[in-house]
Amino acid sequence: MPIAFLSTPLAGMAAAILVVMAVIHMYWALGGSIGVEALVPQTAKGPLFRVSASMTLIVALVFILAADLMFTRLGMAATRIPPESVQVACITMAAAFLIRAVGDFRYVGFFKRVRGSRFAQLDTTLYSPVSLFLSVAIGVNSL
Repeated sequence: MPIAFLSTPLAGMAAAILVVMAVIHMYWALGGSIGVEALVPQTAKGPLFRVSASMTLIVALVFILAADLMFTRLGMAATRIPPESVQVACITMAAAFLIRAVGDFRYVGFFKRVRGSRFAQLDTTLYSPVSLFLSVAIGVNSL
């Protein structure tokens, strides 16, 4: 495997990014306000939907679980889950981040058409590129 030497550093970076994303979402779930205006896609009428604190906390927990999967793949976390199941979960996670990066072709992702909002700007410069990086990093580690 010519890319095997990249697997560990990419997995470590992916795990770190997932932990940071979890912490940011926990901050928002607990009432933090920095960055809230760019949380969801916007239209001229305002946000497409409202995000509750409980839903934001669930997203944070999903990111923690995703980071735990990466730590498990790195051999830094013990689990009773069979390695094959961890591998399938990681492949699924890589696919999910790839789908997020590509987007819905309207409000989210590299191919979105609605581009005027703060969310859209951050989605183009940060959210979608990070999603693509996570997809590649997790995917390479799952081979």
